[in-house]
Amino acid sequence: TGLIYESLLLQSPNGTLMPQLAKSWSVNSNATVFVFNLRSGLKWSDGAPLNASDVAYTFNLFRSNSLLDAFNGFIVGPLIRNITILNSTAVEFTLTHPYSLFLEYAGLGKVIVPEHVYSKLQNITSFTNSGSPVGDGPFMLVNWTPGSSVLHFVPNPYYYGVKPKIQNLFVQILSPTANIPALIQTGEVDLAQPSPSQVSALKGMANTNVVVSPGISIFGTYFEPAGLLMFDDALYPYNLTAVRQAVA
Repeated sequence: TGLIYESLLLQSPNGTLMPQLAKSWSVNSNATVFVFNLRSGLKWSDGAPLNASDVAYTFNLFRSNSLLDAFNGFIVGPLIRNITILNSTAVEFTLTHPYSLFLEYAGLGKVIVPEHVYSKLQNITSFTNSGSPVGDGPFMLVNWTPGSSVLHFVPNPYYYGVKPKIQNLFVQILSPTANIPALIQTGEVDLAQPSPSQVSALKGMANTNVVVSPGISIFGTYFEPAGLLMFDDALYPYNLTAVRQAVA
């Protein structure tokens, strides 16, 4: 999905927030008003302009459809009291109550969708987005059909960032139990994200580069999920705002 669609913000390997579709952002002193400033000249992959209206439309979808809002686990709809388009590149969110995590939930957790495509749909929740979806990421998906195990991507000519150097990218959907070292060794796959248990086998293979980086979350991976640690803020000391801020 990240090849086709982008969110307002991006997270660096050390956890800090970085610009993506939004070049800058601001939060008021009590975390109730958030403003995202988009890059200028953004376009969708079909050449249509991407502006603040698309951002407002996307988040209004989440406010009106709890299924879409909960799709990736970040719930934002009930937090939003009002969405104001300040100008063609600036959107202001006013929340129902102070919530500092809205910056991450809205900025990282939600991709922006094209209003000129989605507003014409009679039933968004049954939309398969097949064919060649209109996106804003570095690549475009070509002739996709639901159930396909191989996805073909080509560069998005309207992408605002560094243009991809790969003209044809094929992504193969693998089983979580796939033997990735074997697929790499036979040349069937050139690049993969293995489960941690397969890293040692990959490190011992010739002509193979293994990149390992520390994790920044406790959610685990798709292959080896981990538990989620949560605090009960009705209990001391987690009911103290200062304690929760210190942990955050």
